[in-house]
Order: sequence, then structure tokens, then C-alpha cells
Amino acid sequence: MKTNTLADKVWSEGLKPARTSEESFGAFWQHKLSTLGHSRATAAKAATALVKILLPSIAVAVFLITSGSASATTYYVSSSGSDINSGLTQSAPFRQIQTAVNLTKPGDTVYVMTGVYTSPPALWHNAVVTISTSGTAANPITIEALPGQHPIISTYANPKVWDAVMITASYINFEGFEVVGNAQNVTLAQATATALAEDSIWAASVVAHAATALVAVVYPADALTNGNCIAVQNAIHVVIKKNLVHDCSASGIAAQMSDYIMIESNVVFNTSWWTVYDTSGINVHEMLNSDAQTGYKLHYEQYLARQR
Repeated sequence: MKTNTLADKVWSEGLKPARTSEESFGAFWQHKLSTLGHSRATAAKAATALVKILLPSIAVAVFLITSGSASATTYYVSSSGSDINSGLTQSAPFRQIQTAVNLTKPGDTVYVMTGVYTSPPALWHNAVVTISTSGTAANPITIEALPGQHPIISTYANPKVWDAVMITASYINFEGFEVVGNAQNVTLAQATATALAEDSIWAASVVAHAATALVAVVYPADALTNGNCIAVQNAIHVVIKKNLVHDCSASGIAAQMSDYIMIESNVVFNTSWWTVYDTSGINVHEMLNSDAQTGYKLHYEQYLARQR
């Protein structure tokens, strides 16, 4: 590359001082600039300026490199694993995705192997997997299928789970899963009876709330008939990619009160079967404006979505 200015020559030489103290850094660049044809006085002045400009930047860069990538951890999950394992190798994986997710820090990756992942059917859970720890712009947290594997996250075995996957954290990548809801586990008669009962409760609470604000509106809260497959709430910079999502009583993929959401290359079908809410295969509502940017913040790309 042709260099035309002093700055061009400095950068083309690379930042190669032996030590990062001001004295050795300045001496290095004074010598280097002298060899590039500059007078001793010019080289000395330029080296002094470079110490003030570049040395703090190098210190920051070294800190980011050593504190960022060096601390990243990869966890493994398998349906034949155990939550008493270390989870740090494919031969000693965790059993539950949630166990690995609970340990993640910015920059970490959770690889999930073939198997079906559910939650105990006798217990109430907000989700089979809840992702609540945020990554950063430079170091997002990734939860994805191990290449060549086919993990399934399912609410089918538990009528008390609201969502299969709930993401309430930012800078998250979620990729490569089959996510299955509870729709096939509900009959029309069951859904109709539940909807009528909940609608009656909701209507009565609206009337009471109108009379006094001390009475809260009671919204339908039956997980079996209103559960989503993948839900994002109060989050920014979330990528949901290459997932197969189906048989959800409500939304296939839903985002609410969030910003910078990428929904890419997902296949979504048989959704919004029984819910009393206005849902669809992929839906977003009540989105946030998390900054002053005015460009596109919500991206749907290369997806196939079909309701029942």
C-alpha cells in the first residue's frame, strides 16, 4: 500500500514497541521515524505526540483482547448428560439447557446436542429455557445447536409452561433449534371452555377496575392455551435464526417491548391455535425506541410462516 503521509508511514510500520512504557515507546518511534527520513528534531516531536495518542489506545486494546476473548467459555448440553458434569466438553455435557444458560457471561457459547428438552410436568415454569443474562455488543451470548445436531425444546409434556423459550436479555443469538408448543395437546372443547371462563373473569375485572383503580384487570393466563414458542421481552439486539417453530397455542415467535430484533431464516407453522390473544406466526408489538437511531431496527429475513 502506498504511503503518503507521516501517519500512513507510522501505521504501515505497525505498532511494534518492545515495551509499553512511555520511555521505550517514545524511543522506539523516534528511531523508527528517523529511519523513514525525518530529521532528529521532527522525529522527536512526532514520537512525543504518538506517545500521547497511541499508548492509551494500545493499553485499552490489550485490555479488551485479554479480558474479552480469553474469558469466553463454551458449554455443552446433551439429553444424555448430567447437570453434575462440568459441561465444558462434549464428553461431559450438562443435561439441561437452563443449567448452562445460568452460567453464561458475555462472549460465552452454549452448544446443544440432539435430544428433547422439556421441564418437569408437575411444576409451573415461565419457560423451559429462560435467557436472562445479557451479552455485550462486542461479546454476545450464543445459544445454538451444535453443528450436525438436532435439539428440540418442547412444552408438550408440561401444560403449566407459558413459553418454550423466553429471552429477557440483550445481545443474544439463538439459533438452530426445533421449538414445539402445546397446541396438539389441547382439544377444541377444552380451549373453548377455558376461553369462556377467562373471558368472564376478564370482563368482570374490567368493570371493577373502571369503578376503582385499586382493582387490577385480570388478563387470561392459561399457559396451555396461550403459550408461545419463542418470546422476547424487554431486550435489545437479539438474533433468532434458523429455527423450526411449530404447534404453538399462541405465537410462534413474538417480540414485545424490545428493539433491534433480527428474525432470520426461521420456518414457523401451525401457530395461534387456541389463544384468546391476537397472535400470529411471527408478531411484534409495543416495541421500544432504545436510542436516537432512526434506521431499520426490526428485520425479518428469509422466513416461512404459516398459521394453522
